Amino acid sequence: MASTDIAEHHYIICKLHSVPERHDEVKALLLELVATARSQPGNLSYHVFQNRDDETTFHIVDGWDSADTYQNHHDSEEVADVVSRLNPLLTGAYTEEVTQRFSD
Repeated sequence: MASTDIAEHHYIICKLHSVPERHDEVKALLLELVATARSQPGNLSYHVFQNRDDETTFHIVDGWDSADTYQNHHDSEEVADVVSRLNPLLTGAYTEEVTQRFSD
């Protein structure tokens, strides 16, 4: 059951950089993650962004109703499949920050 206490919610901010000539492929794979994540239990939101001034920089901002539902998403076969296809298109490791929302 979804938690209504926003202190329990987990919001993830992920930043990644694509190889310059592969940014369109990265964008397509990130859109696959959107569809997958939004269908998973506990998902509150899932959005991807591309930097306006640097088309190789992407951000993912997603929300989960608990640590468990986030971990289930992170460990899912669907995510692992996309990440395995995504990694060779990146210039390095992506960063991931787990945050807590405190505003409405």
